Amino acid sequence: MKTTKESVKSTEVKVVKKGLANLVRIYQNRMIVANKSDQTIRNYVRGLVKLYEFHDKDPKELELDQVIDFLVFLKNDRGLNWRTIKLYVAGLRYYYQEILENVSL
Repeated sequence: MKTTKESVKSTEVKVVKKGLANLVRIYQNRMIVANKSDQTIRNYVRGLVKLYEFHDKDPKELELDQVIDFLVFLKNDRGLNWRTIKLYVAGLRYYYQEILENVSL
């Protein structure tokens, strides 16, 4: 499924923090070029935004243990299903490997 300008708007996740808006735009554009589906873009962006909000800092500044702390929080405190957590992991892996190209999860 090709992504159009109209469908990009449907992939947007509410972004509250100023520094996060540019990060999300770059992330979305990279996935659009990679021909990811709208649903994938939405899910991956959601995971990145929640990680940003959890630590209140740019994900590129986080250590691997901080990312793991976030995933443990999702499982233990939020009680999310393992399938949902796998979506977060996939989105974060894509971000770190394809966008930052310097961290492996």
